[in-house]
Amino acid sequence: MSFWSTRCDCCARAARVGLPRVKTAMSPLLIVEDHEDTRDAVVMVLDEEGFSVAPTENAGQALDYLRGHSVAAVFLDLQLPGMHGLELIDVLRKDPVLKHTPIVVMTGTWAPGIPEGIPILMKPFDLTELVELAHKYCDSPEG
Repeated sequence: MSFWSTRCDCCARAARVGLPRVKTAMSPLLIVEDHEDTRDAVVMVLDEEGFSVAPTENAGQALDYLRGHSVAAVFLDLQLPGMHGLELIDVLRKDPVLKHTPIVVMTGTWAPGIPEGIPILMKPFDLTELVELAHKYCDSPEG
């Protein structure tokens, strides 16, 4: 299923068999994406699947948000105006409070220097992967 589809199969199947949806009281997923159409599509899909989502356009906005709120994970574009996504990862990893924040990279081009262990969604990405990663960081241990 392509990135531009409106619903993923895994959540549609879950809804048909009566599995619970994500609780919206959970910490949000922070979306850091400067392209409005992509940001809006990601937010729409995750919101429709029941996730709490906080969208930002750049690394500065993301840092401001992270310093005042807890998040389940950061879904981060690399090609951002101002501070590059890799720079934001470095800032987060050096911050004693934010260093364990889960990060998922969303990018259209391969970038050397992405730290090992960070999941990468290559654009245009599969919505099933997006939603599965959201579940990974938002689902409770019992889920």
